[in-house]
Amino acid sequence: MEAGASEFEAHPGRGRFNAAFFHVMDGYIDWHLRKHKEAVYADLPRTVVEIGSGVGANFRYVKPGTKVIAVEPNPYMHKSLRLAAERHRSSWRYEMSWESTSISQIRVRMR
Repeated sequence: MEAGASEFEAHPGRGRFNAAFFHVMDGYIDWHLRKHKEAVYADLPRTVVEIGSGVGANFRYVKPGTKVIAVEPNPYMHKSLRLAAERHRSSWRYEMSWESTSISQIRVRMR
């Protein structure tokens, strides 16, 4: 970690609120942004790093076979993030690892 950089600490109240909000609002947000996201995700490379993956709202747009490295520091979003990976691509694999920066990474890969 760089000098002066601090570790991320999830705020229990705000972290839980944000996770619940984005989980509940996923369908509504997708309805409004679907066409834009389909265009953005159409020509991505075979490996994608998504920083701030939230509850996995963008997994539905990733092409089969793409390796996604999802970085989400809010641990309260991890359950919904895993469920989104399973829901949108049932054959995806993911693993949790903790990096020295205290940011968790969920690696998701289509078989």
